Amino acid sequence: MQAILIHGNGGGTPNDNWFPYVKEELEKLGISVKAPQFPDADLARSSYWLPFLKELGADSNTLLIGHSSGAIAAMRYAEEHPVLGSVLVGAYCTDLGYEKEKLSGYFDKPWNWKAIKKNQRWILQFASLDDPWIPIEEARALHAHLGTEYYEYSDQGHFGGDYHKTTFPELVEAIKHQLMVDVWQKHLEHLDWRKMITQTHPKKTPCGPIYELPNPIERPNEDFAIADMREVGYTEPHYHPETEVYFILQGSGLVVVGGEETVVQKGSAILIPSNTAHFVIPREDLVLAVVNTPPFRAENVRLLTESHPQFKYNHSQFESLRGNCEIK
Repeated sequence: MQAILIHGNGGGTPNDNWFPYVKEELEKLGISVKAPQFPDADLARSSYWLPFLKELGADSNTLLIGHSSGAIAAMRYAEEHPVLGSVLVGAYCTDLGYEKEKLSGYFDKPWNWKAIKKNQRWILQFASLDDPWIPIEEARALHAHLGTEYYEYSDQGHFGGDYHKTTFPELVEAIKHQLMVDVWQKHLEHLDWRKMITQTHPKKTPCGPIYELPNPIERPNEDFAIADMREVGYTEPHYHPETEVYFILQGSGLVVVGGEETVVQKGSAILIPSNTAHFVIPREDLVLAVVNTPPFRAENVRLLTESHPQFKYNHSQFESLRGNCEIK
């Protein structure tokens, strides 16, 4: 796979802010990274940038990483071309009344949100409440339209441009975790989970029987288990330092992560960031595979019984959803 870094307008360059850092970190992961100087760097017009992305070989094995107007270019490109995924940093969905944005050509037609989603496997998005140029409502609208994996901060501004931001480890970690999801999803597509658990005695937990199994793809620093939630009414809200991924093997349910409610079914995957509140309300014969990195430690789990903004937990939301579910 390859990644293409897309800088912003106003004379942006591939040496701005965190671009060199991200390029170096992704190359350590074995990803080929292109960080070119885009033409028409001041206005960043779509008539120049979209053909340039095509020339760079952006395809279904390409990750587009765009900052500011570079993120807008990534979205417009994905409307018409399959890509692996996108990372949108400081993105927006209207011209915001800025003359350069009006001249860019990106906002001359309505967005085809359905096509943008369909043409890629996943989309990561980073936004901040204190962005001096992008109202948070723009970022949240984009998240709602595209169903992005959404990271909202209070103190990151425009992630560079308004200040000199030289590193972005959160972005690199988010990409690593998403690529981990891709690898596991491909492996689990044809998994016979019933056969896997026949020789394993389950642990009885509030989440139902948990079958702790050897890592079938032998990835380092990750563990693997199957959780049988068919007889579970709901799980208690909790958090832990490990990053966790749920892969739905059977059935359906509602998974709430950091206040975000997602209806899941067979084939769904849900990424749960470190130290983020989450709980599950199974609906129909729910069975899921669970992967943790680093490996899960039960003593790290902390239950939540009242709202806690630090862990993105709203207790009223939990009480309302629990009240509406059928306790099995």
